[in-house]
Amino acid sequence: MLPASNRLRHRRDFAQFRASRSSFVVEGIRFRWMFGRTGAVRAGVIVSKRVDKRATRRNRIRRVIREALRPMLSTFPPGTQILATALAPSPKLTAPVLRRQLTSACTRARLIKA
Repeated sequence: MLPASNRLRHRRDFAQFRASRSSFVVEGIRFRWMFGRTGAVRAGVIVSKRVDKRATRRNRIRRVIREALRPMLSTFPPGTQILATALAPSPKLTAPVLRRQLTSACTRARLIKA
């Protein structure tokens, strides 16, 4: 679970990402990022009913994404904000697999150093 200080929680936090053009897709999940001023690295997760009608499945997807992001937070530059939006259900989605692919994608996007 992400610590409260590292979570995007308010509507205005999520609204800032509408203008963000920086993104990549990994395993059916779109990751967007913005560089802010100084401060903690923060992340938010969106899983809509379009992905799955059952709340328990949406919550599982949310937990897997958060677990994949949690150990990586220290590798991002200070002030970075990340938004993960699930685009499609992925029954085989696991945190270690997602973390490996996310690390690879972040390196290609030059968010983290190799």
